[in-house]
Amino acid sequence: MFGAAGAIISDTEDLRQFFSALMHGELFRNQTTLDTMLDFNQDDYGLDIGRIELGEAEIYAHNGGTPGFLSMVNYIPDEEALIIFAFNQGEIDNFEIESGVTLDILLLFALASELP
Repeated sequence: MFGAAGAIISDTEDLRQFFSALMHGELFRNQTTLDTMLDFNQDDYGLDIGRIELGEAEIYAHNGGTPGFLSMVNYIPDEEALIIFAFNQGEIDNFEIESGVTLDILLLFALASELP
């Protein structure tokens, strides 16, 4: 059984605007709300935001989906970079897509940042 069915029409630009505003503290009256969301537990999970540590890089991530659709947002605070994916999907493993594609992109990003 899935959770919310969505019923929202949105795109990657909407995700970019929302997540950028979220990470810059523009959505809440009180900054402690975002601080609480980013207070990660021992499993690198905060309030609906996960943390991935890749070498020196810290990445904040969130995903969501409904049957037939998956979206993922990854934010690299030190670089002010957002990586956003939106997939139409069938019978596939969401975690496999997210972890594989996200890590491939982030590794390329990390390699590119080391170039002179």
